[in-house]
Amino acid sequence: MGNKTLFKIQSIIFLINGLCQLFVTKIYFEMASIEVDTSFLATGQCLGVINIFLSILTWKIVDLEGDSLPKFARTFAIGALMWVTAMSYHLIIGAIEGPAVFINIAFLIVFAILNLKASIE
Repeated sequence: MGNKTLFKIQSIIFLINGLCQLFVTKIYFEMASIEVDTSFLATGQCLGVINIFLSILTWKIVDLEGDSLPKFARTFAIGALMWVTAMSYHLIIGAIEGPAVFINIAFLIVFAILNLKASIE
């Protein structure tokens, strides 16, 4: 899989997560067994906006960076592993749970591996 395709697929995943966090915040976070009160609703929706922006940025990176794309792939691999670490920690301490968490962790691990592989090629 080429760098451009990888970034486009990641962008779509970020967009799906962002739209869910923004428009169906309560359902999205309750799938991970996170209680959503009024304060957290605002935080969750802000996270949605951040993910939508990340989606746009990820989509545009392939047009902006050209030959530097492998370096960006390595950076995205590090970012994915940071998410995996944070989510795994929260899973271990019982702050989050459910299939949605495992699906996100699986996607992030796959993206980290593919990004690392793309950064080497």
